[in-house]
Amino acid sequence: MPKTTNAAHQMGFGYGKDLKTDRKTNHVIYTTTRVTTRPNCTQVAAKEASSAISRATSASCKQKIFDIACLSDRNQLYPKNLPRFCHLKAVETCGTYLGCYKDNQKDRDMPNFSTQFTVDNTPDKCISFCLSGGYLYAGVQYEVECWCGNKYGKYGDLPESTCAASCPGNSSLTCGGYNAQKIYSTGLPEKKFNKGELIFDPNSVRTLIPVRIVFVLTVNGRAVRQVLRLINTLYKPEHYFYIHVDKIYKETRFELVIC
Repeated sequence: MPKTTNAAHQMGFGYGKDLKTDRKTNHVIYTTTRVTTRPNCTQVAAKEASSAISRATSASCKQKIFDIACLSDRNQLYPKNLPRFCHLKAVETCGTYLGCYKDNQKDRDMPNFSTQFTVDNTPDKCISFCLSGGYLYAGVQYEVECWCGNKYGKYGDLPESTCAASCPGNSSLTCGGYNAQKIYSTGLPEKKFNKGELIFDPNSVRTLIPVRIVFVLTVNGRAVRQVLRLINTLYKPEHYFYIHVDKIYKETRFELVIC
C-alpha cells in the first residue's frame, strides 16, 4: 500500500476527510477515484473547489474541477487581454510609439488616470491598462509609473536619452525617466462629444414629445413601502413600469396590486 497523507494539508483543500494524496504517484485520492495534479499547481486553496471536488460523482468531473481551480489559482483561467473588435479606428494603431515627452509633477501632462506596476511594468502592460479605461494614450514614466489620458505634449518633447530607464517587467525595454514619459497610442479614436443645449423657457418645450421611460423593477421580500416610495418619486403618466415579484412572495404581490 502506498503511503498517503491528508490532501487537505498537502493540496490546500482543507475540506473533506476522503481527500488523500498518494506520495509515490502524486495523485489525489477520492475514496475510489484519483485526480492527477498538474505541474506548478500543488496548492488549490479555494474552499469552493474542495467542496465541488468532494461532491462530484465521477473521476472525469473531479479532474475538470481540479484543472479549472488550478488555472484560477495561477491566474490563467481567463485571458489577460481581450481582442479589440470596435470598428472605429484611430490614426495610429494600438502600440504605436509617439515619442518621449516632458511631464510636470505639479501639473501632469496626462492627469486623467495613473497607476504603478512596480514589478512588471512594460509599455504593453501600460497600454492595456489605459485601453481598458477607454483612454487614447498611455505613457510609461520613471520605470514603474503608467499614465493615461486623451491629450499629451503640452510641455514639449524630450531627447530619447531622457526616457532610457529600463522596465521592471522587461529589462530590454525602456519605461521613461524622471518627469519623462514615453507615449504610446492605445488605438482608440478621438472621442466626439455632442453638447446638449439647456432650455430655460418652459413654454418652448410644451410642444415637444415627452420622453417615455420604461422601468423594470424586481421586488424581493416584503419591502412594499420602499417600492411605493420609489414609484412615487419616478412616476410620470407617460412612463411605463414593469414590476416583477417572485411567486413565493404572494403577500407582496397582493399589496402592490391593491395599491
